[in-house]
Amino acid sequence: MFETKKITIKALPTASRRTRNRIREHGPSFEVMRVDTWPERGGVCWMLGTPLGMATGERAWFGWIPQRECEVCE
Repeated sequence: MFETKKITIKALPTASRRTRNRIREHGPSFEVMRVDTWPERGGVCWMLGTPLGMATGERAWFGWIPQRECEVCE
């Protein structure tokens, strides 16, 4: 079973508009919930989710982002 990992990311200059929008709208702090390889979507993709809400215990957003379009910040 995959354990979620908290990361902070930023879009690379070559990132798609979709990726830039998702990070702007929901990020930059996410939890990596799953990692898959999708050749048609550019290779390795992360299923990212916003951190669980303290009050609700739910995520505000989750979805797939191509790993090659992002940089993990320290």
